[in-house]
Amino acid sequence: MKLRLVTPNFHDCLICNKKKYENINNKIFIFNNKEYNLNSMFAYYLAGLIEGDGSISIPNIKKGEKLRYPVIKITFAEKDLPLAEKINSYLIDGNIYKEKGKYYNLVFYKMNVNILIINLINGKLRTPKIYALYKLIDWFDETKNIKIPKLGIDFTNLNNNSWLSGFLDTDGSFSAFYKLNKLNIVTELRCYMRISQKQNKNYFGFEDNNNNNNLKNSNIIIDHSYLYIMNTIKDYLNVSNLRIINRNRKNFKELGYEIRTNKIVSNYILINYLNKYPLFSSKFLDYTDWKIIFDMKMNKEYKWKRGTEKLVTLKLGMNNNRINFHWEHLNNFWVI
Repeated sequence: MKLRLVTPNFHDCLICNKKKYENINNKIFIFNNKEYNLNSMFAYYLAGLIEGDGSISIPNIKKGEKLRYPVIKITFAEKDLPLAEKINSYLIDGNIYKEKGKYYNLVFYKMNVNILIINLINGKLRTPKIYALYKLIDWFDETKNIKIPKLGIDFTNLNNNSWLSGFLDTDGSFSAFYKLNKLNIVTELRCYMRISQKQNKNYFGFEDNNNNNNLKNSNIIIDHSYLYIMNTIKDYLNVSNLRIINRNRKNFKELGYEIRTNKIVSNYILINYLNKYPLFSSKFLDYTDWKIIFDMKMNKEYKWKRGTEKLVTLKLGMNNNRINFHWEHLNNFWVI
């Protein structure tokens, strides 16, 4: 298995410096005789996907013990298995496992494919999961003497690439609510996209009982809170408020952030973005139906009996109620 990185020299970008980072053109990574463009939309989409429902696990390095290898994992809903298979067909050396409940895990534990993934997502992360990526880079430096620069947080406009579509494919949802009058005609219709995140996460994702001075002393701008990225998404979508979640659950207290695109202008921004950088999970199907409903809202089609019937049928087939799936949209998946 041959692994080669072809790239010009470039300097580390410190995460604490909120400077515009310009990607270097024509960066090519060669793996298993395939060329991967490190600036491709696939790379940005993968970064968003990993930051949404991915994890990076790094074992401790202990003298005298057999060396254990890191694991990169992405979790998919059971209905999104075709997307997991598509991504694995690009990265080649992963394994897909059925988990308890309606989930699959796409797992990468071979050294060379993990180096490929590091280079694909390096410089494209926007959340505290960058800490786990840095720890993974340190692991390869310490155990294999493989030097990989630690590129910083991507502070560029969300409209520049497909990171947000990957993030939405894991943590976004599309909703429509309506009210009926006595004649069973819709009188009120609301459409929005919702995305939520915990306020703080175990972003490390690795076994570490030791201090890590590089992280603790680096004055990092995003620390371990998801407030920064949620505010960034809120501002980009022109959402008025970032909702703070503070709910008492049965065995725990739920603390999080939530964004809803309640405004018409916010939904138009979202639609324009997804026209350029589409979704690829089954949420693409929900989004397609949601967009039809949104168009019905804008042209008042729902105020007539036929329009109401169409709206109700679409709504009843979305999200957890969906039983019909097709995957033609994966034919348009990003090139590598």
